[in-house]
Amino acid sequence: LTPQEISEIKSMRNPPRGVRLVMEALCIVKKVGPARIPDPSGNGKQIFCYWEPAKKSVLSDPKLLRSLVELYLV
Repeated sequence: LTPQEISEIKSMRNPPRGVRLVMEALCIVKKVGPARIPDPSGNGKQIFCYWEPAKKSVLSDPKLLRSLVELYLV
């Protein structure tokens, strides 16, 4: 990933399911908790969403790529 690609991912308002899944996994690995948002189905319940926390924490980390390499090497 290049910094430009990370910026492109971060700018997505409604990313594809695969991107959301990877960001959820990275949040879990990096211990970033989910946000509670209203369920899009409109049933009045709330669901956990990792997308906004991922943008604010994981994708905003200037050392993201380095931390992933270090995580892999440990």
